Amino acid sequence: SGDAERDRTSALIPTTQSAGNAIGAALAGLAANAAGYAVATSDSDVLAAIIPLFLTGTIAALGASACAFAMVGRIQAPLATEEIVPSS
Repeated sequence: SGDAERDRTSALIPTTQSAGNAIGAALAGLAANAAGYAVATSDSDVLAAIIPLFLTGTIAALGASACAFAMVGRIQAPLATEEIVPSS
């Protein structure tokens, strides 16, 4: 059962990465279009449209990092409280 679970988990990793890339690209496209990047014609227009795009990416990355740290904390907490029973 451990081998089957390992195989399923290792098969899910590329799928999860692809889904993350697709969601990130979609959010970046939405932010760029909302900021007017598609219709920017001058250098100042492009700069004004790029700044919100990078801010959106930064906010998304910080949120994802916070979620990852919270999940790691939840996973490690039960392991730290388990009692170790010495074998006799």
